[in-house]
Amino acid sequence: MIGKYIEKLVSFGIENLDPSDRTILGLLYQPVSMSDVKYDEDEDDDDDEEEEEEDGTGLGGSKKSRSKHKEQLPFLLSFLKYLYSGNYPRLGNKVSAFFSRLQDLGLHTQPRGRDELEEISPFTPRDLVRSVAVQLKAELQKMYKNGSCELHKKV
Repeated sequence: MIGKYIEKLVSFGIENLDPSDRTILGLLYQPVSMSDVKYDEDEDDDDDEEEEEEDGTGLGGSKKSRSKHKEQLPFLLSFLKYLYSGNYPRLGNKVSAFFSRLQDLGLHTQPRGRDELEEISPFTPRDLVRSVAVQLKAELQKMYKNGSCELHKKV
């Protein structure tokens, strides 16, 4: 669903992005700074595999740049909980806005109406999606960072 969303935005062109799309993209991807690019270049020169990140992402970069973006994991958790349970996010106005945007683009239809809110599912989404959300966060960051660093090297 995220991939289809990104492909749809690419087809619009960057100059035609809606402000809500920019907000959503900011929640999906951690910004890449020049220090991250520098770290990536240094890592290419060293080729050491002994460095692991404290947060388990293995992405490198400075602690400062990683700590700037603390909304990504809660956003992804709320996103995945909604996908699993079909219950609307409680505090997830940004997630609700994302799903509204997906509906506007024809990429998502709601599984239930608002009158069926808080239906109990057999497994709690919190327990089920936590590890998936952490892995999704790591993969999204890695793809975005690697692509950004590759673009920087070409320029």
